[in-house]
Amino acid sequence: YSIDYERFEELAAAPMFTKAEIKEARQLFKRLELINSRKDTLSQILQNIIDKQAPYLESGDARSLLPFSQKELVKKIGVAPSSVSRTTRGKSIDPPWGEEIPLNNFFPKPKRFRKKLLRQLLETEAKPLSDEAIKDRLDKEFGVSVSRRSVANLRKELKIPATRKRKQASIQQRKL
Repeated sequence: YSIDYERFEELAAAPMFTKAEIKEARQLFKRLELINSRKDTLSQILQNIIDKQAPYLESGDARSLLPFSQKELVKKIGVAPSSVSRTTRGKSIDPPWGEEIPLNNFFPKPKRFRKKLLRQLLETEAKPLSDEAIKDRLDKEFGVSVSRRSVANLRKELKIPATRKRKQASIQQRKL
């Protein structure tokens, strides 16, 4: 909403309105300013989601969701974290493929993202990789920096055995 404050003050100075009407109009203007602020914040949030998650929005493949935190978004648009949280809560979009997606789904948790990448990497490995080699590949191929210990913990959470056991399993499969 566009509010012409100068024109309002001109009208308020003329004896056209009572003090109660002027007060009521000013309260209305404050409400309209809040609405404008919310719309601006939502618009900035949506634009940043579109920019960051373009691969996902183009493909519809959830595996192409990139890590993106609300904290990162807050830094980009310069609002309070609670504003982003309140603005995205309960809101969703309809992407081209027709499935309604809550806005909070565009902010995947970093740990879940790392697990997904680790699983993807281990499912496509030609030969069993050590945790150190997995750490290096995650950094080179996906730009995800994690420690070797974190790789081991994520691998255990995914119930994927250590390199030695995966090597033994692949040797046994070749014998069959």
